[in-house]
Amino acid sequence: MNKALFVMNIKSNRNVFLIFLAILSMYVSIMVGIYDPTIGDPFADLMDMFPPELLGAMNFTIMDGELISFISGYLYGFIMIIFPMIYVIIVGNRLVAQYVDTGSMAFLLSTPNKRKKIALTQAVFLFTSTTILLVLACVVNLLLCSTLYPGLLDINKFLVLNLGLIGYFALISSISFVFSCIFNETRNSLAFGAGIPLAFFIINMLSGASPDLDGFKYFTALSLFEPNDWLEGGNIVWIGSAVFFIGAAVLYTIGIRVFSKKDLPL
Repeated sequence: MNKALFVMNIKSNRNVFLIFLAILSMYVSIMVGIYDPTIGDPFADLMDMFPPELLGAMNFTIMDGELISFISGYLYGFIMIIFPMIYVIIVGNRLVAQYVDTGSMAFLLSTPNKRKKIALTQAVFLFTSTTILLVLACVVNLLLCSTLYPGLLDINKFLVLNLGLIGYFALISSISFVFSCIFNETRNSLAFGAGIPLAFFIINMLSGASPDLDGFKYFTALSLFEPNDWLEGGNIVWIGSAVFFIGAAVLYTIGIRVFSKKDLPL
């Protein structure tokens, strides 16, 4: 890895990181603060006013009145998916394709660093920064629950749920990265690096909104991250983790190899 490039990535993406961390922390704080252990789901009566198709699309599914189910249903089915996804799309495109598109890559390659080292540095930064963003949001969530509702949060289930989230975004970040390496123009990088994660999200929403479209969710990686299934444990945890992390490792490796060998318009 190139330490100077890694540090430069931190500085250039610091504001984006802090903005999304603030957004996630705000939503986590609001939702955890609203929970009422005496009634379980304070939104139950309100949700009855909305069409079930809308609730299904937003993935607002609560199994019971426990705190972990409340958090899972109202945060991990929508909020904790959409905002980290936007972060990954923005930063993933910046790390390789934007450098090539703007001509800045010529400067990086003029230094005594091989393409492989540059690509590896960018891959590690994207994966690390995304994971840290999710871990910090998890810590905020955990601290709030421990402070406001001591003893009510099932820590084991909470950690398993966050393992699934981190695994899913390891895969999503690798998708963004590999297309950033394949294409020299940001418009093409975004078309696929952003288009595929957005397609996963939209298809999952549509499948939740209509039983007739339920089968389409199995064409997306989100089918392996159903929060309620991860809370129940079982094979989905092992299968989902394997697919997410192995898939991410393969795609990151492909991205690095493609960038190391392709012709660049320098």
